[in-house]
Amino acid sequence: MSSGARIIIFLQARSSSSRLPMKALLPIGGMPLALLVAKRAMNRDRPLLLTTSDEPSDDALSALFKGEGIEVFRGDLDDPLARFEAAARPLRDDDWIIRITGDNPLPDGELLERLVRESEARTLDYLRIDAERSRLPYGVSAEIFRVERLREAAHFAVDPHDREHITPWIRRAVGDATLHPTTHLAPAEKERNAVDRSPLPHPGALRATIDSARDYERMLRVFQGIDDPVAASLDELIERLREIDLAAPRVLLPRDRPRLMLGTAQLGLDYGIANQTGRPNRSECRAILETAFRAGASGIDTARVYGDAETRIAEVFSSDPALELPIATKIAPLNEQPSARRGDTDEALALRAELSLFHSLHALQKPRIESLLFHRFHDLERLDGAGLERFRALQRDGYFRHLGVSVQSPEEAFAALRYEAIGEIQFPMNLLDARFDSFVREASTRPQVKLVARSVFLQGLVLMREGALPRMAGASEEVLRAVSQKLDEAVEMTRSKSRLNLAIRFMRAFSRIDALVIGAETRAQLEEILLAFCEPPLSLSEVKALRSHFGRLPESLLDPSKWKISENPAAATRQRSER
Repeated sequence: MSSGARIIIFLQARSSSSRLPMKALLPIGGMPLALLVAKRAMNRDRPLLLTTSDEPSDDALSALFKGEGIEVFRGDLDDPLARFEAAARPLRDDDWIIRITGDNPLPDGELLERLVRESEARTLDYLRIDAERSRLPYGVSAEIFRVERLREAAHFAVDPHDREHITPWIRRAVGDATLHPTTHLAPAEKERNAVDRSPLPHPGALRATIDSARDYERMLRVFQGIDDPVAASLDELIERLREIDLAAPRVLLPRDRPRLMLGTAQLGLDYGIANQTGRPNRSECRAILETAFRAGASGIDTARVYGDAETRIAEVFSSDPALELPIATKIAPLNEQPSARRGDTDEALALRAELSLFHSLHALQKPRIESLLFHRFHDLERLDGAGLERFRALQRDGYFRHLGVSVQSPEEAFAALRYEAIGEIQFPMNLLDARFDSFVREASTRPQVKLVARSVFLQGLVLMREGALPRMAGASEEVLRAVSQKLDEAVEMTRSKSRLNLAIRFMRAFSRIDALVIGAETRAQLEEILLAFCEPPLSLSEVKALRSHFGRLPESLLDPSKWKISENPAAATRQRSER
């Protein structure tokens, strides 16, 4: 930093939050939230400026700060970048701004001084706190940047996302540097962990922001009984949060492909041949969805025919607006709907498919979703032409971002790849099933098409021990026993921790695949899946060795729609729903 450069904290706050209206003025620690945020940030005597909107809804917030002797700048509600640039006009290009937001009460002056020291030591023009990389709770956030970079962003940034979030353009221009991690673990917690070896949540999985009523209740408990909420140390508050936030997952998912996409057939049906617990109750359903969200899952996969899965997703997400994940759903198979008639016209089929979309949007309580997939490739073929153009029009109208298809065979997958309208293809693939390997390679020629692999555990068959294996037509007991033995050998060959760990690490080796759809019947199962995603993927040589190890298995074993199970009653439900 240049000699004489000023450093000013800009607090971005407003009262017009849609998820938790007037949250900036909600009491916490004996004062309004935004004021607590400001006073904690200033407890090392840095000057602070409230940058809020010029809308009447922020009059009370502005009056509050002025009454406390804190400077206020008011500007455009809908263009925060322009507001910041206007607020910074009295500053020089080589001055610095520390940006914080009014819904994060944990950051304190000492944390902001760390940002200042590290940005200076690393000679950076931009530095931010990142929950995963800085190993701090989500909501313990701040960023520091030179005023010159802010002015460049205000001049060049045109994307609405860049202007709303202020600094994305700066990060692309000068680099996305993040604060180096430090240990935030109080002595008592270190001692407890040393004694019982219990796994602690990743610090970044703790939730310290206020975006909903549940977030607010959590933060009230964190500050409850604190004698001086302005001076309380960040370490003390993080320790209290760790004791309170029992919903925090143990890990944060890696961001490289393929990522986890939560499957929800288990939430609406007694699904899978290895299912021992049945459909989760409402409490467990909420725990599964919240854990997936907080761990960083890339989205949710569901379907019209997954029982009441769509409705249960909506129940959880509507109860807490802070919970939100991109959703992909599938159109009910056209020939399997109650209204289907032999000889239906193409117009009738298109209308039925369109109604399935709107039934899903209603059940999910969403005006739009991330992806809409045909559940059967045959339905895509039937609607080709005017029917497909109808769905492209719905896509242009904003009801969904991606139009896709779920396929069952490599032939269908290759055919789907030739459709210009199709931007997402979902297909079955696992360490036993090499049929789609060539398709994944071929899909590299169309990198814009999203690839989503399902059936990673082959409906649970990969995880079942020899004594629990079902009897099924098309796969003899000898074949099933041989596969089970080879699975155990593969675990040893790859030094994997379990079959589940092996199956996920195998699929994570295919970097062209964007996401893996995996469901869970319990939160404990999901936690095991999350841990496996954090393990290194298998090497390409290990993948090749395992393909040779398992050899070519019969399609009657690899395709659950062809299973005819004569024993294991839990296996008899919804064999074809995976399609």
